[in-house]
Amino acid sequence: MKKLIFTLIAVFTLTFTFAQVPRENVLLEIGTGGWCVYCPGAAMGADDLHANGDPVAIIEYHNGDPYATTESNARNSYYSISGYPTAWFDGSYNTVVGGSATQSMYGTYLPIVTARMAIPTAFTLEIMGDATGDTYNIVVRVNKVGTYTGTNLKVRFAVTESDIQYNWQNQSEMNFVCRDMVPTEAGTAVSFASGDQQEINLSFQYNNTWVEEEVELIAFIQDDANKQVLHCAKVMITDLEPAAPTFAAGFFADPTDMCDPGYAQFYSDCIGTPISWKWTFEGGYPAVSYEKNPEVFYQAVGSYDVRLIVSDGTHIDTAFSSKYISVHGAPEVTFTDVPELCDEDWDPYELTEGVPGGGTYSGPYVTEGMYFHPTEAGVGEYVLTYTYTDEYGCVNSDQQTVIVTSCTGIGDNKDNVGLQVYPNPTQGLMTVTIDASMDQAQIRIIDMVGKIVYEQANININGSYKASVDLSTLPQGIYFVTVSGGDKSISKKVFLTK
Repeated sequence: MKKLIFTLIAVFTLTFTFAQVPRENVLLEIGTGGWCVYCPGAAMGADDLHANGDPVAIIEYHNGDPYATTESNARNSYYSISGYPTAWFDGSYNTVVGGSATQSMYGTYLPIVTARMAIPTAFTLEIMGDATGDTYNIVVRVNKVGTYTGTNLKVRFAVTESDIQYNWQNQSEMNFVCRDMVPTEAGTAVSFASGDQQEINLSFQYNNTWVEEEVELIAFIQDDANKQVLHCAKVMITDLEPAAPTFAAGFFADPTDMCDPGYAQFYSDCIGTPISWKWTFEGGYPAVSYEKNPEVFYQAVGSYDVRLIVSDGTHIDTAFSSKYISVHGAPEVTFTDVPELCDEDWDPYELTEGVPGGGTYSGPYVTEGMYFHPTEAGVGEYVLTYTYTDEYGCVNSDQQTVIVTSCTGIGDNKDNVGLQVYPNPTQGLMTVTIDASMDQAQIRIIDMVGKIVYEQANININGSYKASVDLSTLPQGIYFVTVSGGDKSISKKVFLTK
């Protein structure tokens, strides 16, 4: 029988301990006053705890000096203070009455803090909020994570300020001074009958005489039946973050961009635990769904809105995303004409005729996605492809036939006249070299309709002649360079590219 009882006690203890969580801070409240001879020791003890990074949240309740407030006097009375200074650790958990005029109470305070931190708590607290002008809106979120049977629970909220320059009892400053308690020092009653998470909404007016960097916010849950503080939290006002929602609609889909008609898989991504979903899909099929994670088909090119309404039986929230799903279709791609190319040794030819730019070329005798080699290809016709992929991954292509011709001349070179034109193709500047014996020769460059666009006459050639020609002002196309003199002539085709 004794063994059974021991086993039951052990199981109960383990279960109870498991349900608790580590304590974050110990609340240190000090009744003090600038007139108090022995209060410097308590103040120095609190300062040392803070400076050494010990896990404490500190509120000093002043009495009888310029920093006494209705709230601080009420808190001192709440604890039935019998002498100054008095330090309360987590309320009634432990109390130290008295101090020192010259010595820090740190050595007395630290063991109490250490012992208290070893005891887990059944509660967690979060302080969140934001400001509109000088009005601060605060949310204190309290979670009951373990067993606690007390019912006379209050959440209290204090605003403190430190580094206040003030000469008192051989001290030069005051720290952790209670500036306000919200809504009052009486706190806000809290019950967990409706759920283990409760939110307390508070607001207060910021006093612009306070130094913002020295203002700290402290929240604590206290059992007024035994005056023990069960847990506390603190945050500097400069580090205050907006309250995170406890229930909110949200979703995502894959994919959100499509090139062709297809399916998008939607997923509910909510905060909290919804029990119902209503989806609305503009341009989709189905247009409405009550599934948690529906699959939706989109047929037509366009961009479409998505709306999700969720409920957990108590709260309702909506998530909406404009033009969230896009069906883009294939991009428009063109591959314009490539000029006829020579089979002489001037290649490679850089292909630039694809629109939009940034795609790749492929086909016979194409290298690096952009160079065509007419010398290697030889005379003939070659079908090349230009492929373009847009920013959404959508692909389209176009084709073009490239013609490679023999460029040794027009007609047979029976007059023993040598003519070279380079570079060919050219972007405008080129060199014409003639090897012949000719009197009164002329160089003419003629476009495809027979118009003379360049002419140089009365040239006497005895062996070799070289001329520099600039066609950069002319439109892209095919031109013919003709050299003639007496009864001799020769022509060569040149390609002008831009």
